[in-house]
Amino acid sequence: MKRIILWIFKFCRDGIDFTVFLLELLVKHSFSNPVREKFSGTLAVLANGPSLREVLPRLTDGEFKDADFMVMNFFALDDMFFKIKPKHYCLADPIFFADSYERERAKALYDIFRNRVDWKMHLYIPRSKYRQFIGFGGGVSENISVVCMNCIAYAGYEPFRRFFYHKGLSMPEPKTVAILALYAAILAGYSKILLYGADHTYTRSLFVNERNELCLTTSHFYEKESVRTWKEAHHSDQSMSSILKYFTCIFEAHGELRKMADRLHVKIINRTEGSFIDAYERTERQMIEVCG
Repeated sequence: MKRIILWIFKFCRDGIDFTVFLLELLVKHSFSNPVREKFSGTLAVLANGPSLREVLPRLTDGEFKDADFMVMNFFALDDMFFKIKPKHYCLADPIFFADSYERERAKALYDIFRNRVDWKMHLYIPRSKYRQFIGFGGGVSENISVVCMNCIAYAGYEPFRRFFYHKGLSMPEPKTVAILALYAAILAGYSKILLYGADHTYTRSLFVNERNELCLTTSHFYEKESVRTWKEAHHSDQSMSSILKYFTCIFEAHGELRKMADRLHVKIINRTEGSFIDAYERTERQMIEVCG
């Protein structure tokens, strides 16, 4: 009897969550797959971790000869952007859609999008940020196709999750732009995705200062290491326990993407040296270095 009651309770709870999810999808998002153009072959996804510094000099070598590129955030401010001319670009962080401590660099990025991109490129952004994108960014070059992604986490009956993921209607919660990038890459039809610069070494960067403020040491390939309080960086106060839950969601999202990729016969290979992500395959050389 207890088991039956628990099953009924879960069924009802999932029903409520599913209804709320559908309403949010209807009101804030779209019931169509935003990724319409399909590609094939290999895609190199270049995340922003400090390990990408070691990869940048090789991007024009034969190692990447037959690969398309997907980049993100401030990559366009690096000269390598104009050498590799990526087909795909991703933005997700709020700093790209409103005034913030990164306003000047964000404006410089949009200036490049408007005036210097002379090749065809797809720019992926959250659908919910489109109006802010137009208002803050001021438009982009006609060579850039803006793809508004349904960045809404699925909730409800588990058997339906696959349908909404595969149709581009929902995705693992994109708490980092790398999640958005990998999801878009899978939907775009690539059979092999090579992931670089996805260090995700978050637990190494957290500490609490003498004022009991949660602090984060950040380091990207395009800038020096810096230290900010979590409130300064994200405009919200958080406890250590809530931040660890936040990071857990990121790694769980990678696990969901791995399942999706396997179902669609897409191979994701994590070629990030020292990455904390354990969801994807690695090269044999990296496994020896990490484990041994």
